[in-house]
Formats: sequence, structure tokens, C-alpha cells
Amino acid sequence: MRAEFNTTCDLINGPSAASPGVVRESGPCRFVAELYEVFETYPFDTRAGYLTLDFSIPNGPPDPGTGGLLTFDWGFADRVAIPSGATPLFTVLFVEVVNYLSHPVYYRAHLAPDWF
Repeated sequence: MRAEFNTTCDLINGPSAASPGVVRESGPCRFVAELYEVFETYPFDTRAGYLTLDFSIPNGPPDPGTGGLLTFDWGFADRVAIPSGATPLFTVLFVEVVNYLSHPVYYRAHLAPDWF
């Protein structure tokens, strides 16, 4: 079970979105900093931590299906500002849906330092 939300965050459209830089959603969340490297493959080895939230589904980079990690279109990934109203410092790498027994569904967005 997840810990309580202890901050707020903004999900901001990436630079390739139809409305780049626009705050798409804001709400309560919890940021957990990465204390050790779990992944050894780029770009996942750049993970700064993860964000838990339940007010919206964060957008990760879509894969056009050409194969390989470098084919992800990072321009469509959400930028994340923590707390709400701050400068976005993170980019969404990928998102997990956590649906554990009778607990409410929430999302875990894995974040990297913002590249844009």
C-alpha cells in the first residue's frame, strides 16, 4: 500500500504535444527519490525517483513501434513540476498502474531529470 500524498504536482504537456508547456492536470502526489540504481539500460538508468498519484494518468513517451529504447518520442512525455507551480524538473519515463487487492487504484510515474 502506498504512503500518504505529501505534496502537489503539475503534469505539463511535453514540447511535441498539441499545446506544449500547458499544465494539463494538478493534484496531490508523493515523490520518492531514487536512492540506488535499479535499471542498467539507458534511459532508465537516469531515473531520479517516482511519483505516486491518483488524480490523472501521466503520459510517458509513446513508442512508434520501430524497436529499441531510443525510438521513444520524448517530446510527448509529460513534464512534472513538484510542488505545483514550480519549474518542471522531471520527465515521465514510464507509468505503472497499481491495483492492489481492495485498495484504490493509483499510478506510479517513474521520472528522469527534465531534458527539455
